[in-house]
Amino acid sequence: MTLAHQAEFQRYLKKARREQFLAEIDDAVMPWADLLLLAAPHYSKGEMGRKRVGLDIMLRVSLLFRTRL
Repeated sequence: MTLAHQAEFQRYLKKARREQFLAEIDDAVMPWADLLLLAAPHYSKGEMGRKRVGLDIMLRVSLLFRTRL
């Protein structure tokens, strides 16, 4: 951990333009929160088998591959 990432210096961090842009368009382009709420009841609980991958990651990756085909 660097000095800038310690708790008392968090207020001095500045977001890069890229981070600001991605944060602004993230919900404007795709309502991720709504999609996660719809998909959550149907997603695996990860009780058996492989370790579960986060629903938000799986949803974004699956939509990415579907748009590229």
